[in-house]
Amino acid sequence: MDNFDDDKTVDTDANIDESLDSMLDSYDVQQLQQTCPDCRVFLEYLQSGTLPPDDAGARKIVYQAERFVLDDGLLYHLDLPRSRKKLAGAAVSQQLMVPQSLKKLLLRSYHENLSHIRSKKMYTTPREKYY
Repeated sequence: MDNFDDDKTVDTDANIDESLDSMLDSYDVQQLQQTCPDCRVFLEYLQSGTLPPDDAGARKIVYQAERFVLDDGLLYHLDLPRSRKKLAGAAVSQQLMVPQSLKKLLLRSYHENLSHIRSKKMYTTPREKYY
């Protein structure tokens, strides 16, 4: 019985992911990333090597940039395993860097599509795919 419930949860999560992906398709995420201050600094550095003018900001970008990649013009964060136990065999996953202008919409959609789930799962579920 538990196995059936697990399969049902996986199917539901997959349907929600598809629904949210299609919701994001209606937005020009690439353009929104270019206008978002959080994304723009990484885009400028990855595309042209341009760093923020202040030393602290420049050091921060250089340090963090190894965890970001461009794929088809979109900025992704590389989610690396955090614990030693996971480090051995865990794959690195790409999380879409969500522009500030879409963060509330994405979280609201997750909350509504997942039947108003609790905050812990609310945080964990989108974090697997989005940054």
